[in-house]
Amino acid sequence: MKTLILLILVISFNTNAMTMTTIPEDDGEGFYLVMKGNVIESDVELLEYVLRDKPITRIVLMSRGGNVYAGLGMGDIISSLGIPTFALNYCHSACNFIFIAGKSRHVILNSIVGLHNPYYKMPDIDFLGAIIKMPNVDAEVNTEIYWDMYKSFIKSFRGDERLAHMWVAKMFDTDSELLFHINQDNAKEYGCVPLL
Repeated sequence: MKTLILLILVISFNTNAMTMTTIPEDDGEGFYLVMKGNVIESDVELLEYVLRDKPITRIVLMSRGGNVYAGLGMGDIISSLGIPTFALNYCHSACNFIFIAGKSRHVILNSIVGLHNPYYKMPDIDFLGAIIKMPNVDAEVNTEIYWDMYKSFIKSFRGDERLAHMWVAKMFDTDSELLFHINQDNAKEYGCVPLL
């Protein structure tokens, strides 16, 4: 009970956290989980709690992204449970780590899964009272984050190295300021189901 109260307090004071809403399935057999908002570190613990609390049959995602490692962590949880995922409207950046973890991945009509190179936010510099904005630094191939993502993707794609390589290669080939779109037109090529 103490953990639940602490979790509720942390979430209620963190307005950047994803909202996670459970909705009963029409047939009364389980719930679907709608995850909306920024992906942040505390979302991993929240997802674990929600999945312990109710039988989730599918996950609907709507997020512009956030923390890479939080996305990978939530993806590992979803992958281990074999829950299908659905991109609704947009699932960009760190959200796609959650999306690809689905047992099956569904791109709903007019929705976009957006990939780009992960980046590191460099701290701004205070130089004699003037704030100098530092640019983002794109991650590089063969770095720790590259291999963390590659291993996670192989697990998510159930050992299909071809699909894992396609996603990782496309991410690292796309500048962090841009998005490569996976949508109805190319969903099948990337191991997703286009839904009309």
